[in-house]
Amino acid sequence: MVNPPSYPVNPPAPPAVAAGGGAMPGPPADLGTRFLARLIDGGITLIPLVCAGLIVSATENAQGEPSPGAIFIALPAYAAVILYEWVMLAASGQTFGKRIMKIKVVRVDGRPLGWAAAFARVYVQVFVSMVSCGIGGLLFVLSPLFDSSPWKRGWPDQLASSVVIRVG
Repeated sequence: MVNPPSYPVNPPAPPAVAAGGGAMPGPPADLGTRFLARLIDGGITLIPLVCAGLIVSATENAQGEPSPGAIFIALPAYAAVILYEWVMLAASGQTFGKRIMKIKVVRVDGRPLGWAAAFARVYVQVFVSMVSCGIGGLLFVLSPLFDSSPWKRGWPDQLASSVVIRVG
């Protein structure tokens, strides 16, 4: 009887290749970790909105209308929520949720995301969500499920030429 040749049954997969031909910058973050980071960030951004809502409702007059000064309380809270992810991703590639979950957004070549790419990654999704009554935004959120690669790059990642990696 002849012995079969000796080779691995499951050879290791070749390294993932970035758009420019180099290897990807780190191991991919799994979808569960990304989802938990999103939940944490959602909780963080909900705090100023709830506080603003409570203050505005406390300043209502007898007709149930907010006082004219309430807008000066509500607008900064809404601005903080709108700017949170863009500023955090542009500055460090991590929101608080991503930092807690030890994941980071970088360009596919490993460079930091930067302001323009972070803007595209965050606000194209927001715009699509607004013009489609939320359906487009939901598709953007679910889009990593449509990527069969181990990188699970969603549409925001593809727009920004970014990838979410595990760190530390």
